[in-house]
Amino acid sequence: MQKLNFQEVTWDLVWKNDQEKSSYSLNEWRDERADDKVGYFIQSGLMFRPGERVLDAGCGDGSILFALKKHFDISLVGADFSEEALINAAKNSIRKGLTLESHKADTRDLPFENNSIDKIFSLGVVEHLSNPEKAVAELARCLSPDGVLILMTPNKFSFGRIDRLIKSFLGIWKFGHQDEFSTEELAAMILQSGLIIQKTEVVKRKRFKNDSTAFKLIYIFDSLLGAFNSRWGFYSYVYATKNEQGKGI
Repeated sequence: MQKLNFQEVTWDLVWKNDQEKSSYSLNEWRDERADDKVGYFIQSGLMFRPGERVLDAGCGDGSILFALKKHFDISLVGADFSEEALINAAKNSIRKGLTLESHKADTRDLPFENNSIDKIFSLGVVEHLSNPEKAVAELARCLSPDGVLILMTPNKFSFGRIDRLIKSFLGIWKFGHQDEFSTEELAAMILQSGLIIQKTEVVKRKRFKNDSTAFKLIYIFDSLLGAFNSRWGFYSYVYATKNEQGKGI
């Protein structure tokens, strides 16, 4: 198993704050944003066939998988290196009455056979790793021949990056190591892994009722600049497959 560094271990602290109702791990907050992500997948044309094994690599509390299950008859698979995140995922599976196959694992060293997962998404994960290329290669290894990988990170061209830099300088950034990536940089990593790019997209973050002041400012500035430059927005998304016949989008 890949040895975890100090920054990665801090994720246990982030998820442990669930008892303190932190904005990051609050169930209402997570469910709202999970529904938004799934809505984006559906609008993008991503479809899930009955019985498909769907992996969230860096699943956290499993909220996105559980939101997908409301629309598709799929098998839920989650992997996360945070024990506290998986505890939260187990609580949520009981709360929602759903079955989750969960694994304590690093995205760079997953416990799955080659070509064994039908759909994989990893959202807001690889930017926290010191060698994201290794994680992308591992995701590609696990993906089935006609499967689809959806990779997302914070976008380099966003005021979210400026917010992160300021908080890091002030010593109040709590999410450990983070690098933002453009869609071009993510696509280059995916091509290096041997996958075929289906599409890349910059997606603006929506506003939510319980947004912090920082997120409200990020939304305003990103919207203003995004009106003039299509590279500007909060998220970088890339969809990829192993062959030209990849299904689902």
